[in-house]
Amino acid sequence: MATAETLPEGPPEGPPGAPPGAPPDVQLDAVEGVIEGARPPLFDRLRAASSPEEPLPLGAYRRSEVYDSLRRELTGLFNTRSPTSLERYAVDDLTVLDFGVPDLTDLHPQSAVERGRLEATLARGIATFEPRLREVRVEVQALSGRTDALLATVQAVLHVGRLVEPVMVTAVLADDAGGQAVTVRPAVSA
Repeated sequence: MATAETLPEGPPEGPPGAPPGAPPDVQLDAVEGVIEGARPPLFDRLRAASSPEEPLPLGAYRRSEVYDSLRRELTGLFNTRSPTSLERYAVDDLTVLDFGVPDLTDLHPQSAVERGRLEATLARGIATFEPRLREVRVEVQALSGRTDALLATVQAVLHVGRLVEPVMVTAVLADDAGGQAVTVRPAVSA
């Protein structure tokens, strides 16, 4: 079974001859599809350590596993109520004690101003608590056929090891016991 090589410490270098700071080439193991330098988050490593069927070493990650991990983490973020008020969430330095999303029930997404607040709140939560996603942009719209749910579309750049690629995340934000349905996929460029 082939595995990805261990990367040296420090920031990854770009391709040979590229200017300093250029994004690195994404290297995938030809047999396993493992992303070089993609170290799974702590809870994913703990989950893998407790699974006897885990086929990869703890420091290896496949693209599909990255997407699954993002889906789990964002589902947890959206399904956790932050104890911080909406007003303070927007301006305070957030810590792990603020994890989650504040109570959004007072916002009316039919109003463009309040929809903007909702989008900014979700973007701030993602940018703060999911460090693998950068350049986060969120758009919220009504979900066709449902008055109790919204569709949040997140566009961001995924940074995992040497993998840097745009992704799109969709989340159904519903006011029911079913929680949020989150989907993560590569962003399709037009």
